[in-house]
Amino acid sequence: MKEKSSAGFFIPNIPLPSKEAYSILVMNNNMKKIHELVEHFLAFVDPKKSILVDIKKTNPNLNAETFIKELQATVKRLDDAVSDGKPYPTLFGDIMTLQQHLQVILHYYADQISDYEKRIKAKLSREAYGALALQKTHELIKCSLAYVDPNQLDSKPNIKKELLAPAKRIHDAIKHRISYSTLFDDVMMIQEHLPSILPYYQSLISYYEELINDEQNQGMQGSCKRVIAERAAAIQDAKKAIAELAIIKQDAEAAVAQQTPRMRRHIALDHLGKEKRSDLKSLMRKVSAHQKTELNPEESLLLQRYNMYFCADDIMKQDMEKLGELIMMSFLFDHTKESEFSYTNVC
Repeated sequence: MKEKSSAGFFIPNIPLPSKEAYSILVMNNNMKKIHELVEHFLAFVDPKKSILVDIKKTNPNLNAETFIKELQATVKRLDDAVSDGKPYPTLFGDIMTLQQHLQVILHYYADQISDYEKRIKAKLSREAYGALALQKTHELIKCSLAYVDPNQLDSKPNIKKELLAPAKRIHDAIKHRISYSTLFDDVMMIQEHLPSILPYYQSLISYYEELINDEQNQGMQGSCKRVIAERAAAIQDAKKAIAELAIIKQDAEAAVAQQTPRMRRHIALDHLGKEKRSDLKSLMRKVSAHQKTELNPEESLLLQRYNMYFCADDIMKQDMEKLGELIMMSFLFDHTKESEFSYTNVC
């Protein structure tokens, strides 16, 4: 049954889910949050080049231009409803569609941040590789692990994965004079787990010292002393390696921290495009010269866009939290305490 307006026109009934979704949409400035998230996404996405994926679809790859048009159309319908102060019959369906769109954006941001972090790790790995080769730390690591038997380390069943495999990868890389993208991860893994072999070696030393003190093992004193000396040397090598790895890690992070602004600038300039780079350069000269002339609206917008692209990864990380909240948000009221309630009965 349709309601009749005072002007004589028939107004379609609004299903309860759409009414509830509308009420929740206008709560806590949710529409404003959606606008901000979509605005950021439209700034970061390239309709021609960006790869968008909907993992819930059989064919997950999306046409970016089509997706953007659908996103903008959905947001406009919701925005118009909020501006007009009234819901429309298919509003709840649009909310569900919007949540699917936000999942696509969330996945896109995750990929972008992953790519950015890979670039940072590659730089860290190159810095660490140079220091390892220069200081011969990889040789210390090799010597410190020379007497490790992973089968005897009951408390560290993954010692092969955590120490021996990373150490071999690093040693092979330096031997063949070629770095690899996850070398820095291996450095951190060795630094974290290398101390675990110290008590293992110390227990072996204690064991062989007891053998020496036992009169029944007098004939084994020479071999026992040799084992003790080898394990003691391995302990010293491990301690040196741990200390050097800490310095290498610290120096690599400091070096990359100095390089990061330059990398961010390149990313920001790529986002702006060639036609805006010359405008930005002249604007930067104007700003650096501390000219008192106020920036015009176009210059202010250009500078704002540059700053936004410069901090793209940070903004994406912040937006991912907000996207997650909106995706998980229920746009229906809680009727669990209403035993007789059913949307079928009220729609």
